[in-house]
Amino acid sequence: MGFAYFLSSSGANTSTVQVGEGSVKIKWMNWLRFKIIQDPEIEKITIAKLQIVIYRKGSKPVKLPLDFFELDQKKEVYSYFIELSKQRSYPLEKVGFGQ
Repeated sequence: MGFAYFLSSSGANTSTVQVGEGSVKIKWMNWLRFKIIQDPEIEKITIAKLQIVIYRKGSKPVKLPLDFFELDQKKEVYSYFIELSKQRSYPLEKVGFGQ
């Protein structure tokens, strides 16, 4: 999984996800800094149509809005976080996809 780089539909803003040993480092649209989330902190990842939410033990959830992306870009982000959840054994919940 290593590293993911996502461009907004306007191309002006970028988002990055870096997977390291035992942690995930995220810098999302309009954030000033990276957030580093250690693997043991992650309770689950929720994928919804308009956002990805990473729930953390003892901390506020990290919300990654997807409204900056076009549909094909959203699908790429969904696929990335689904694969990340599988590889790192994070519990995954999909919301609002007609299951």
